[in-house]
Amino acid sequence: MPFLLHFVNKNRWVGQGELTWVGDNDVPADPVTNLRTTDNELSVWDVAEGDEELIQRLVAAFAAVRAKVDKIDYLLLSTDTVQRLGMRLIRERGTGLPDKEICASHHMNLTELTGKSVCALVREILLSPRLRRIGPPGVAACLRQSIEAGHISEDTLSPKVRDGIAKHAPQS
Repeated sequence: MPFLLHFVNKNRWVGQGELTWVGDNDVPADPVTNLRTTDNELSVWDVAEGDEELIQRLVAAFAAVRAKVDKIDYLLLSTDTVQRLGMRLIRERGTGLPDKEICASHHMNLTELTGKSVCALVREILLSPRLRRIGPPGVAACLRQSIEAGHISEDTLSPKVRDGIAKHAPQS
């Protein structure tokens, strides 16, 4: 089953399904803020089940444009869920990340989103969360691998990101 990856802040999701004051047809606000849309679209990345190499490349690409090496959180959403909710998914070239190959071949947008559809998506994610966190050493390793493979140029990284990669380098 294919998945859609979206970068999030895991803290906005953990424990949200246990809030007794949230009504049956409602969702807590914190997760909604993590599904920030632009022009009623949500940027996602298609990932085959078990494709850890692609996930690591996506993490590296996302980390490469950050100010420093830090933890990265993401969620995996089943494409079956998106289809069941009747959401429209279109392939569009991604922008803003240094790994141009994955921007061209793996970026998609959930389109024509409404407040109601985003809340339905939050509800589904809370029912079966697939949230992951990669700590700074893991993020640095992803960056190192992408640089070595030629997917990202080290020259495009901020000095703090380069320092973070060095700080978390394996000890020999």
